[in-house]
Order: sequence, then structure tokens, then C-alpha cells
Amino acid sequence: MPADGNKAEAGFRGPDGRLVKLTVREVAGWVVARYEVPAGTLVWEVVLAQATPGGGPPKVSANQEANGVAVEYGRYAVRDNAACALRVVRQRKVAGLPPWPAAKPDTNTRRMGQTPGLHLRWGADWLWATAGPFGADWEADTADKADVCLRLDHTKQDGGTSGSGGVASVIGGVYAADHGTTHCTDDGEVFVARYRPFKPVPPPDPGRR
Repeated sequence: MPADGNKAEAGFRGPDGRLVKLTVREVAGWVVARYEVPAGTLVWEVVLAQATPGGGPPKVSANQEANGVAVEYGRYAVRDNAACALRVVRQRKVAGLPPWPAAKPDTNTRRMGQTPGLHLRWGADWLWATAGPFGADWEADTADKADVCLRLDHTKQDGGTSGSGGVASVIGGVYAADHGTTHCTDDGEVFVARYRPFKPVPPPDPGRR
């Protein structure tokens, strides 16, 4: 793995010409993957695993034909595809591990709902899901403990909804959230989601008033 702060990148231009960018770097001894569409606009961030000395660099790939990206580091992986289906297998964060860098939205947010392992947050018309071992103080605003952050749904884009949806604990210590047609589940190690893609707003027609 590159030294702290160094990074590996992969990317391509999507069908609409926007740059899709995947960045993987080591931060404070942890392998962190960050996906942006377009470049500079966060879709998801994952604190994947502790960096292993001598373990080699992560495998980072971007497939333009499939409009998908992937990261592999040992037994841990992140995969995303054109259907906006995200699957994460990450190192479970347990007591005794060194502090990890928080996975956070790239905009100011306010909490909407929470469980001990999954929070929903609103910011700039986006609903974000943050997952992590929030622990005994899970009812507090503990976004600094999240190790997964995903831009889940939008309220004003085509098909977006501000309708019902929330967070609920389910059997076996698995947490689930849904909003409109988007959803995610997490058990602290495996996080899976179907999220809404970002669609740029077309410029106004100069011929129309």
C-alpha cells in the first residue's frame, strides 16, 4: 500500500462525458476508497481495512464498458456498477483497533434517523446513509465513527421522493434503511445498497424565455 497520503486512482468518462473517479489511499494506517461522479462530487467513501505492511497495494479497477468500479484489498472489497448497486465487504471495526478516519458526506448535513449501526442524514437535497460501530452513544451525533458513507437518494431529481422511509433494526444485528426506491443494509462488515445516480441539470435553453 502507498505511504500515508499517497494514492492510487482509476477512472473513465461516462456516457454523458462526466469523469468517473475512484481514489484509494492510506490514511492513518487505514485503506480508504472514495468514489466521485463527477470528479469532485462524492458518491461514497469506505474505510476498507487496516493497511498491512508488506501486503501489497490494493487492486483498483474501472470498467468503462460496464460503467463500474472495484477495489480489492486482501479479503475485503468494494464493487459498484451501472445499476448503482454497491456492495462492500470491509474489516469489522471492533474495540482495540486504532482510530480510523471517519467517512463523512462532503456537505453539511443534519441527522434524520439512527440506529446503533446506521444513520440517515439530510444535506443539500440529498439523503446520506452513514454506517459504523456508533456504540453506546449511537443516539448522539456520532458521524465521526462511520466507516461507510453513501449518497443514497435525492428529493428533486427525476423520480426522487421526499416520501416515507427510515431506519429499522432487523433480526441478527442487521440494520436497514429505505427511502423511495433506494435502500441499504449493513451488519458492520457487509454493506449493500441500491442508490440514486446523480443527474446533472441541463442548462437553460437560450431560445426560451
